[in-house]
Amino acid sequence: DENPYTFSIQGTGGDPAAEIEVSGNGVPILTGDDEPDTSDDTDFGDADVAAGLVTHTFTITNSGSLDLNLSGSPIVVIGGTHAADFILTTDATTPVSSGGGTVTFQISFNPSDAGQREATITVSSDDADEGTYTFSIQGNGTN
Repeated sequence: DENPYTFSIQGTGGDPAAEIEVSGNGVPILTGDDEPDTSDDTDFGDADVAAGLVTHTFTITNSGSLDLNLSGSPIVVIGGTHAADFILTTDATTPVSSGGGTVTFQISFNPSDAGQREATITVSSDDADEGTYTFSIQGNGTN
């Protein structure tokens, strides 16, 4: 009896987003990871104080549906107790293309003293839930 029917539909669509992930040695590094490990290259191992230099490459991947915009100058920031013992050899570039695009950056460990040396890496972006991505790195200075 009631043809045609009239009704309303309402909903909330998800916004396409950029999604950051950082990995070392092909192994994902979770944001906030404060336990350096050799498997993901966050532990640089031993380097001689007089002549040692160990360089690791890290990859930023964007699995989101929008380009990931990295911010800051430099983009990759080294901070923490022994930040001066770690050098940003090659900075990341921006933007990181959507759908699996990648960029890399390199950190070199050049210890100024013997013993364990620690620092923190920070990458800022427009990722909605991980806008500030941080993780710890370490190396051991030897004589």
